[in-house]
Amino acid sequence: YRGEPIVSYFHSTCGGKTIDDKFVFKGRDLPYIQSVYSPYGDKSPHWKWSTELPMYEISKYIRRKYKNIGRVEKIAFKKVEGRVSAVRITHRNGILELSGNSFRLLFPVKKVKSTYFSAQRSDNGLKLFGKGWGHGVGLCQWSSKGMAERGAHYKAILRYFYKNIRIKRL
Repeated sequence: YRGEPIVSYFHSTCGGKTIDDKFVFKGRDLPYIQSVYSPYGDKSPHWKWSTELPMYEISKYIRRKYKNIGRVEKIAFKKVEGRVSAVRITHRNGILELSGNSFRLLFPVKKVKSTYFSAQRSDNGLKLFGKGWGHGVGLCQWSSKGMAERGAHYKAILRYFYKNIRIKRL
């Protein structure tokens, strides 16, 4: 991009849409990484997922990183383009604010697969209904595979996920 190598973020499965890097990685706003619709990865085993997060489990994983957390009283999710961009956890000792990706990474990788989810209260915690696997920024591997299987050239695939780039030999 503009004669410089790009930061080529990628992830497994976007769930139908990627997201701008500025909503996932604080301090970034790379002009060549923009949200795109990408329905080509629907064969991914992670296209859709759901999980149960009991409150004791939420507290356990939060406390592994944030030791001074009191009893969790409320969790609020802020979304951008359908993805959780910020999480506000009200607890007995105060408030913890995290990015959506930081929240996702508190849990085992197969528990909260992406930030592209909706949450419902359950009897003992939260039920998450999500799409995709990974942070959702840049190139979606499963969509790339789907595009290639439909005959797209690798340069077209790269240009689809990274806007206004030039591909050249170094």
